[in-house]
Amino acid sequence: AFGADYLVPEFARESLRKYVELQEPNGKIVEYYDIRNGKTEDYGLNINDNTPLLILAIWHHYSTTGDVDFLRDVYGGVAKAARYIVSQENDQGLVWCNATGTSDWGIVGWRNVIPNYRLSGATTEVNAECYAALSTASSMARILGKHDDSEELSKAAGALKAAINTHLANPRNGLYYLNIDVEGNPRSDVTSDLVFPVMFGVSDDETSARIVARLSGEDFWTEGGIRTTPRDALNYTPDGGWGLLGGVWVAVSFWYARAAAKYSPEFMDHALSTSFHNYSRDPRRSNTVPGQFSEWLDGETLVNQGMMLSPWFPPRYVWAAIEGASGFTPTGDDLTCRPNLAPNWKWLGVRHLPYRGRSL
Repeated sequence: AFGADYLVPEFARESLRKYVELQEPNGKIVEYYDIRNGKTEDYGLNINDNTPLLILAIWHHYSTTGDVDFLRDVYGGVAKAARYIVSQENDQGLVWCNATGTSDWGIVGWRNVIPNYRLSGATTEVNAECYAALSTASSMARILGKHDDSEELSKAAGALKAAINTHLANPRNGLYYLNIDVEGNPRSDVTSDLVFPVMFGVSDDETSARIVARLSGEDFWTEGGIRTTPRDALNYTPDGGWGLLGGVWVAVSFWYARAAAKYSPEFMDHALSTSFHNYSRDPRRSNTVPGQFSEWLDGETLVNQGMMLSPWFPPRYVWAAIEGASGFTPTGDDLTCRPNLAPNWKWLGVRHLPYRGRSL
């Protein structure tokens, strides 16, 4: 939706509306649904990333379209999801996933298909998303004149941000823990998941710049984009775990570009251009199609190991270009535009950008 809102906002709107219709009674958003019969799945997780992500996507859709009727229609689901997030916080004030399984049944977050792997408890990824979701839900309530809701959700967002920066900040390296696991142990693995506190406004400028610098290291980067884990990590596996333990999931390069734009525009430029050009560098060898974003690449050979065309990646590229490089930032009824030009760029132009019924 973050990318589709700039191309086919009506498709984004109806897609988001369907997830609200299929929301579970307690407020949680499902992992996926079968479009043929409406059957849903949530892998038995008490909390997931889809719940905050849907709230964020709805806010983005309103911000870019100004469709207040849509916002009014779905706000009940947004409020229910936001309060469900708060209900899943532990005594430290962190959003807590109690899963003890592995793979889809034990991983809360985007890397949920790694076999024989668990990532639950309090993850920095999901907590960062939940902070942003509560904050934007508060803004939605304010726009709709629900000021008691807005104050409630704003306080919840502030409390969660404070808890993240108290308990998930890693004092040894100035970054963040990957998670605090279900046994209560903080895990200091450095992975590409560090983009999340930067993208979602949890980290201050000094910490954000430090994260961007760490993710810019040579151990993370290839000619095709950023690895999901650095090459010197103990569990680095360039072709294992669906590329999620060292392969190149190209969308992460776009997340990185969006996060790095403000702090290191030259690396933003590098991330967007390197990842795109890789598809046409040697298609026969790399099993790619020029100009077409495939799913994931072996972290060493850069041969595509996944779908030939991934539906996740083109919208993220559009989003990183418009809101990262171009600095176009719609926030509710406000709009700012502060381009982030790499040092060797002389100009940057955007034409025919749809925004609230206009073409900018």
